[in-house]
Amino acid sequence: MATRTVNLRLPEDLVEYLKRNNDSINQAVISEINTLKRIRTVALGELKGIFTPQEWIFFADVFNSVCVEDVFRTNVGVLIATCEDAERFENTATNHGVDMPILIDKIRSLHGANIEALISRVEEYWSHHNIVKIEDWAKF
Repeated sequence: MATRTVNLRLPEDLVEYLKRNNDSINQAVISEINTLKRIRTVALGELKGIFTPQEWIFFADVFNSVCVEDVFRTNVGVLIATCEDAERFENTATNHGVDMPILIDKIRSLHGANIEALISRVEEYWSHHNIVKIEDWAKF
């Protein structure tokens, strides 16, 4: 595997966390990133087929230009409240033909890692929306 040298500036608390197993910082960073990749892959895979294309488009609309704080990225209740607010204030679900009670039941079945994967997937869409058709992206 090819490697590349990079320099990182890390907060002290992260450095202490990475050193907890007496690994080198380099090895600890590689290990943690590999662990996170596995978790995200599994969590994203668990989402396949759960949501309709219209529900994915709804999520994309809800999270367009929204920065989600770290503590909220894995919280089922916050995702539900965000979706309910989008419908309450902007009729977003209605506009996309999404049945909110059904969507809320689907969201309640998720776990924290699934919420993180869902939000990350939407963020990745918005990072590439100029080259990806939302209708194609929403078939997941």
